[in-house]
Amino acid sequence: MVAVFFKIMHWPGPREIFIASLAVMGIALVEFLVRKRETKLLLREIIYVLLGIVLALGLAFILIHWPLGGEFLIVSLFGFSAALVHFGYRMRSSVLAIIPVLSAIVLFFSVFKISHWPIPFDLLTISIICFDIAFVILLLVRAYQLKQTEPNLKVQYIALVSLSVISILLHRCIIPFSEGMDKVLALAHFGLMVIIAISILVIVKAIKEDNLNVRLPNDYKLLQCLGAIFMIELLFQGLVSY
Repeated sequence: MVAVFFKIMHWPGPREIFIASLAVMGIALVEFLVRKRETKLLLREIIYVLLGIVLALGLAFILIHWPLGGEFLIVSLFGFSAALVHFGYRMRSSVLAIIPVLSAIVLFFSVFKISHWPIPFDLLTISIICFDIAFVILLLVRAYQLKQTEPNLKVQYIALVSLSVISILLHRCIIPFSEGMDKVLALAHFGLMVIIAISILVIVKAIKEDNLNVRLPNDYKLLQCLGAIFMIELLFQGLVSY
């Protein structure tokens, strides 16, 4: 977000700041693996971290115009798409599993868009719309179900829905009509990044609820999944802002 703000203000160094943030992200993920090497990390957790490292490398290489950036990006997105499907499978006892599966479909078709591969019937847009609708409806329903037993989680779900609605309005009502108005477009993208960052903070707070993984395992998995989705979206939003 700092890099995008620098770009809006026409200050020097936004590209370098974004690259540095990607480097820090990659180093943090490597450090996580090293720090946890003596614990029994599940194979899937190791794969998730490695995919994050590959994603950071891909974005950084693209910004620096080094070779293999696109290839790293494609591998990481296909990998995250498969990981989200696996998340959905692990949550198959809950209707909330629809959210990670739809997000996996969005990522899958995003690769086609990025690589300029043909997509029939604009399936990317259709999958994004389906994800947005499912996200809002399912989280509202879940919030209603939790209003008596988990009031804090209910509030956090409603907050995520509210932020998502604002994000959708920016995507659908402001950004498409801001072409040619560079300042407005840049501010809209910056606003989206702020919304995504706030969403991540809400998710982190929700995950820290006492024994959430024991009391509500599907909600815990969903929040983990949403955290990854929003982090990927934040990175791509930063890239799009360039």
